[in-house]
Amino acid sequence: MFSSAAIAQSPPYIGYVYPAGGQQGTTFSVKLGGQRLGGADQVLVTGDGVTAAFDKVYRSLSNQEMVVLREQLNALRKKTRGQAKQDLSAVEKRILSNLENRLAEYCNNPASTSIADLVFVNITIAADAQPGIRELRLVTDQGVTNPLVFHVGQLPEVARKPMLTSKIQVLGKEEGALRQRPAAEAEVEVKLPCTVNGQIASGEVNTYRFHARKGQQLVVSCAARELIPFIADAVPGWFQPVIAVLNSRGEELSYNDDFGFKPDPTLLFEVPADGEYQVRVFDAIYRGREDFVYRISIGESPLITGIFPLGGTEQVLSKLEWQGWNVAGATLRLDARDEAQGIQWVTVEKDGLISNRVPFLLSEQAGLSEGEPNDTLGDAQKVTLPAIFNGRIDSPGDWDVFEVAAAAGEKIVAEVMARRLDSHLDSVLKITDQS
Repeated sequence: MFSSAAIAQSPPYIGYVYPAGGQQGTTFSVKLGGQRLGGADQVLVTGDGVTAAFDKVYRSLSNQEMVVLREQLNALRKKTRGQAKQDLSAVEKRILSNLENRLAEYCNNPASTSIADLVFVNITIAADAQPGIRELRLVTDQGVTNPLVFHVGQLPEVARKPMLTSKIQVLGKEEGALRQRPAAEAEVEVKLPCTVNGQIASGEVNTYRFHARKGQQLVVSCAARELIPFIADAVPGWFQPVIAVLNSRGEELSYNDDFGFKPDPTLLFEVPADGEYQVRVFDAIYRGREDFVYRISIGESPLITGIFPLGGTEQVLSKLEWQGWNVAGATLRLDARDEAQGIQWVTVEKDGLISNRVPFLLSEQAGLSEGEPNDTLGDAQKVTLPAIFNGRIDSPGDWDVFEVAAAAGEKIVAEVMARRLDSHLDSVLKITDQS
C-alpha cells in the first residue's frame, strides 16, 4: 500500500495565455486560465527582457462562496441607492469593484474546469528584448506549471477583449453557450503592419479590416497550434485555424488552412488593387472556447519558405541560400546556441524586421552536392560511402540517383532528412540493384 504522503499532488496547470505575446517596449495585461492556480505568485519567462507583475488570481469558487460574495455586493450597492444614498469610502469602492469583476468572471457550469482558475498579470517587454518564441510558466504553492509559448513581437499589437469563461454546451441548447459578442466588436479595423490577437468562441468568425496598396506582398501568418499544441477535450484535440482574405465586397480572394506540413496557416497575398480588404479567421469545424487562442501577423514581413542546403558546416551555413517573400536584400541571422553541433535556428533580417525561423543541421561534414543529370540508372552519380548528399527535387517527376559499391553482407543505412528540417518534400527512398 502507498501512504498518502507518497502520492504526489496533481501539479498546477495552465491551459491558455491570452494574449500569447506582445510588442517590444510595451506593457500589457495577460489573462491565464488553468487549474490549481490559487497560490500563484510568480511568472517565469525564458530569456531576458520580459518581466511580470501579478494583478489578481481568481480560483474556482463553490456555490456557497458565490452566495456570500453576492450578499456582500448587494449590501454595498444598497448603500448607493435611494434617497438615503451614502457615499462609499475608498476601501468600499475598491471592494465593490473587486466583487463586480469577480462575479463577472464567474461561470457556474464552465465548458472546461481545467481552465476555470484565472490569473491576471501585467507583462512588460523591454524595447531591446530579443524577438521570437519564449516559454511562460507560473509558480504556485503547489509547484511550477507546464510551459506555454509566449511571443516577443516587433509589430504593433491589437488584442480583442478577453473572453469570459465559456459555458458548457447542453445537447439541444448549444446556442446558450455561444459567445454573445456585441455587433461593434464583430469586426475590428486595423492599420498595417500589425499583429492581431484573439480567441475563437463556438461558431464564431473574427474579422479584421484594413487598407492595402496595389502590389504589396502581404504575409498573413497565424500561430495557434504553435501556441497550444494539444487541447485534451477538443475533438479533434486542437484548434485548427482557417484564414481567408476577402475584398470590400466580401468576395474571397485567398484561403489557407495549413502551410506545407505545418498545421498553422500562412497566406501569401499580392494585393491586386488599392482598397479595403478583410482577413477572417475561424475554426475549421466552428468549435471554440477561451483556449482557442491565436496570433496573426499581417504585413510585408520577411518570410523564409526554403533554404539550401539543409545542413553542413559553419562555412556552408555562411553561404546559405534562401527563398521566400520580402527577403530580397535580407541578411542572415543565427540565434544564440549552447552546442556547436545539431539543429540550429536560422532567420533573416530586412529593414529591422526578423523573419520566421527555419532549422539548419550543423555538422562537421559539408556534404556532397548532387549533380544533374542523375535521374536514371545510366546517369547515376557515383559516390563512396560514408557520404552525405545535399540535393533538391527540382521538378515534378525528378529522381536523384546515386551509385554505391557494397560487399555481400554489408549493412548500409540510408536516411533522408527533409520534413524534419521543414522541407516541403514528402520523400521516397529506394535501393535497387544494377538491373
